[in-house]
Amino acid sequence: MTEQAPDRSAALLPYLPRLLMQWLADTPDTPWREVDGTVVFVDISGFTRLSEKLARSGRLGAEELADAIGSCFAELLAVAYDNGGGLIKFGGDALLLLFTGEGHPASACRAAVGMRRALRETGRIETSGGKVGLKMSVGVHSGTFHFFLVGKSHRELMVTGPSATITASMEAAAAAGEILVSPATAAALPPRILGAPKGAGILLRSEPPGLSPHPGTIDIAVSAAAAESCIPIATREYLLYGAHEPEHRRVVVAFLHFDGTDAMIERTGPAAFANALDELVRDVQIAADDQGVCFLGTDVDKDGGKIILTAGAPVSTENDEERMLIVGRRIVEGDRRITVRLGINRGHVFAGDIGPAYRRTYTVMGDAVNLAARVMSQAEPGQVLVTSEVLERSKVTFATVALAPFMVKGKAKPVQAFELGEIEGVGRELPAVTEEDRPSFVGREPEMAVLREGLDSARRGSGHVVEVVGEPGIGKSRLLEELRSMASGFSTWATSCDVYDSSTPYFAFRRPLRQLVGIGGEEPQERQVETLRAFVRERIPELESRLPLLALPFGLELPDTAETARLTDEFRKDQVEEVTTTFLSALLPAPTLVTIEDVHWMDEASTDLLRRLARTIGEARFVVVTRRDVGTGFVGEGLESVTVMRVQPLDAAAAAAMLSEATEDAPLAPHEMTALVERSGGNPLFLKALAAAARAAGSLDDLPDSIEGVITAQIDQLRPRDRTLLRYASVLGSSFPDRLAYAVLSSELADIGPQSWRYLSAFVTRDAAGTVRFANALVRDAAYGALSFRRRRVLHAIVGETLEREATDPDEQAELLSMHFYRSSQADKAWRYSLVAAERARSIYANYEAAQFYQRAIDAARALKAIPAPEWGSVHESLGEVEERLGLFAQAKVSLRAARRLAAGNHVAEARLCLKEARIQEAAGRYSEAVRWIRRGERILEGVSMDEAGRLRAQLTVWQAVLRQSQGRHREAVRWCERAIELAQEADDQDALAHAYYILDWAYMDLGRPERATYSELALTIYQTLDDLPGQAVVYNNLGAWAYYQGKWTEALEFYEKGREARERTGDAVSAAMGTCNIGEILSDQGRLSDAEPLFRAA
Repeated sequence: MTEQAPDRSAALLPYLPRLLMQWLADTPDTPWREVDGTVVFVDISGFTRLSEKLARSGRLGAEELADAIGSCFAELLAVAYDNGGGLIKFGGDALLLLFTGEGHPASACRAAVGMRRALRETGRIETSGGKVGLKMSVGVHSGTFHFFLVGKSHRELMVTGPSATITASMEAAAAAGEILVSPATAAALPPRILGAPKGAGILLRSEPPGLSPHPGTIDIAVSAAAAESCIPIATREYLLYGAHEPEHRRVVVAFLHFDGTDAMIERTGPAAFANALDELVRDVQIAADDQGVCFLGTDVDKDGGKIILTAGAPVSTENDEERMLIVGRRIVEGDRRITVRLGINRGHVFAGDIGPAYRRTYTVMGDAVNLAARVMSQAEPGQVLVTSEVLERSKVTFATVALAPFMVKGKAKPVQAFELGEIEGVGRELPAVTEEDRPSFVGREPEMAVLREGLDSARRGSGHVVEVVGEPGIGKSRLLEELRSMASGFSTWATSCDVYDSSTPYFAFRRPLRQLVGIGGEEPQERQVETLRAFVRERIPELESRLPLLALPFGLELPDTAETARLTDEFRKDQVEEVTTTFLSALLPAPTLVTIEDVHWMDEASTDLLRRLARTIGEARFVVVTRRDVGTGFVGEGLESVTVMRVQPLDAAAAAAMLSEATEDAPLAPHEMTALVERSGGNPLFLKALAAAARAAGSLDDLPDSIEGVITAQIDQLRPRDRTLLRYASVLGSSFPDRLAYAVLSSELADIGPQSWRYLSAFVTRDAAGTVRFANALVRDAAYGALSFRRRRVLHAIVGETLEREATDPDEQAELLSMHFYRSSQADKAWRYSLVAAERARSIYANYEAAQFYQRAIDAARALKAIPAPEWGSVHESLGEVEERLGLFAQAKVSLRAARRLAAGNHVAEARLCLKEARIQEAAGRYSEAVRWIRRGERILEGVSMDEAGRLRAQLTVWQAVLRQSQGRHREAVRWCERAIELAQEADDQDALAHAYYILDWAYMDLGRPERATYSELALTIYQTLDDLPGQAVVYNNLGAWAYYQGKWTEALEFYEKGREARERTGDAVSAAMGTCNIGEILSDQGRLSDAEPLFRAA
């Protein structure tokens, strides 16, 4: 990817105030100036409240805050610049503007009134945290201002002194909506535009007459070298080469306040004070530059000023916490004439440019920044106050003294801070950059012994599953690489899971299954189906009758055969797993090594299929090895055929050997090696990243304290354009075809092509087929997490539209399209594809995925606000049903409640939902509550004469009987059954009638009146007519139980056999096993123990 050298001066000038550009052009070596003019201090009230609201939204809130501030300030600066002003300082939610030249007091006040007018028109901000009305308080003073150009590594423009203090005091005294001018400014204005006195100032009532002279285009020649000399080192490259892409970052922020400037200037004069201020700024710069901390900027304050430092923006500096703490200590330990105090905090921020193209500022925004400033306000001169968040993450230890918790604005709970003392312990550590060489495979003999035994077991014909489990970076992937290399004579079958595919049922198995059969992904659906059909007919013809079930993990859909049509929905998923494991056992050549990586991202359907495979693997000649980080997705613990191997950190000797090899070109001293090995905790990924850092930076001063820190530090060392490509590519997933990247990203990044990945080789690989893969999921996560939400939305939209456009049938990509359109806030398409994906997942009993897609559709519907209530309610109802299947009864109740609200006025729908609510209550054993829901449904149907209402009345009445029977109120159950039979016959609802018949017999049996229990045969006949196998199975089982208790064991056996057969045909393996147990019980009671034992074992 080509990276053009920038026009260095043009790139930096928007970040320099006009005053500074003129200074550089006129007298660049002068350290101070007295400037006659008017300064306007604008503070926007409402941003603090908005920041507090948005803090609850985390990163999104920080981004929305920055957007709101940027838009607002662009409007205000346009007014100020049109009136001849120039921005001197940007202070989060405040602006410091300078007006000079003839009539500057009037121009400044004209701008102030104009900005207030503009804010009234545009200051109503709507965000995810709610609506906030913005107002401004303004302080204005005219006089002689002291400006200073100080520092060494860069020259910082600062304003302080008596006139700056008066300006800040005027703003502090002004209420929201007020403009308060000093007496000096008031003296230069017509008296008629002035209002009442307030404190030491006078309120400005109206705009000064006349027009401000428009400055036009100001062309000041400033060399690139001069411009660079006024930009902090840490932000210089970002501003010169960066795409100025705003980003989310975790940073440490320090606010430094210096005091007593007014008296010093008056006592010693501005020249002497300039020396003292230069001394302070140089000390801060030296301390910050030495630790890789960014000197972000300075701000004005009464009788002093502020310096803002950041560690982690614009680039990560590894171990940001201890770096900033060391800087803080060095600053306060300095012997200077100006006293300072600091506050330090850490957290997520949104970092980037603020302001219009002609005047910009690089800054960080977020709740973490605000808290750092408020902690600083509690500090005494010479103190460094630090929040516990920073101290806890520092590997350098300091003496600390806990302060009493204190309240600050914007926080509901007291803040705990500590006074930072001297350093007590220092670790010699190594900063991380990209890895070039892979260290040798050492220290893994115990793990390899477990894997070797798995291979040997498969060779002996005893299949096995080995779970390789451990923290990210511990070396799991490397173990699998070594395993494949020693699997001599094994066929290999490999797949992996991806976070983007974790909601797509059977996706983990789809690609390898298709490869096994020879199905091409680009072929039309019909051809894929024919390929699978022909393959099964030739290789495993006994599975042909169940081909519709086998097709599901392939991502294909076939119409039911006669055999599969008999299966009930509830048990089809179990049969899918059974037929797929049969298929794999028959086809995988022996011996075979199956490796499945990142199973913590495995979808629920694949997880269940893998569990089934693990339970039946004992007699197979293959070994399955999975890799996961955490306890989600497939977890095989507890299964007899599964060995869980937890990968432990490397011991010190192995870690030292690995590190020694990695740093062979630049060897470490023994004590440095020891410190690094101990610091790494034996995590190979840490060691490799740290070794790469040693080669790149040659420094051991700082080490990243987490894998995220390592990766972020590595990414930040890329060229800005390469860093942007890596982050943009993260939207595509952990792996993707490069052609998709080119199609998606070419409009965002110029010159992207195969050569682009070469610069990212430490983070991604590209194989001969053009597939690009992130080296580690954490790399992708870190890259993606830094993207602004606005950029994510744009990129997800492009990806979704590209996939949709290129797909022969977009519905086949519904799962991916649902995710991309949802994240791009395209609610209409997110609604459509989420429903397609939800129905597909539901049809194959991938209930967890179905629930996710239904919820996504509901979220999209809220944004659309145009989905008809019945349609939207139907989705809520479907979500409730799958949640009920998942046993998520509380969530199901919420979904059904929403469905009822949307069904208001549709009496049949409302009553149906009441019945479903009753079923949930019954399943939870809350029978009285279930009865109340049944009664509510019955009341809703009063007076409704539709046929569907009649059938629903019958169903509600049957459930009245079910609930009474469950409560042990058998006589009431009889009465309700009799009523249900009447209603079912009137409505011709055969299902309700059969249900009432067998519940009636159940009640009679419990009442001890078996002679009256004559209705089950009627129920059985109905269920046979309806071809309702589950109903038949229930009746057969009941008849068997009654025959058993009457001592009619032969009849009981016949009924149990028929019930078990019906359960097996529906795929209900659990109920079929219960039938087998019932049969075994009779045989054991008859003394036929040899016949009963295999049945119990099978069950």
